[in-house]
Amino acid sequence: MSKVYDISAKITNSRPTIKITEDIICEVNNRKSAILSIQAMYKEAAKKKTEEKVIVEKALALLLGNDNAEKLEKLDLPFPEYMEVYHSVVALAQGEDPTEDKTTP
Repeated sequence: MSKVYDISAKITNSRPTIKITEDIICEVNNRKSAILSIQAMYKEAAKKKTEEKVIVEKALALLLGNDNAEKLEKLDLPFPEYMEVYHSVVALAQGEDPTEDKTTP
């Protein structure tokens, strides 16, 4: 008889939430279709030599929703902070903790 592995406790079907500012708190679209779409955008962008800026903006719109992406754009953040938001959102979409320090062994 084969062994049965129970992963049901890991299946929550929930979306993570990110607080970017006091006014911008949003769910991150971590659905398979969103992640696969972003991966496809990056592959296509590499072929067409599309600017990374375009892909990042499209990815944030897909992961945060158009309204929240527009709110983020209106903040006119410095580039390092904007990319911190982007990397944090992508980390959450992939099931990672964006606040976890990855430099310590």
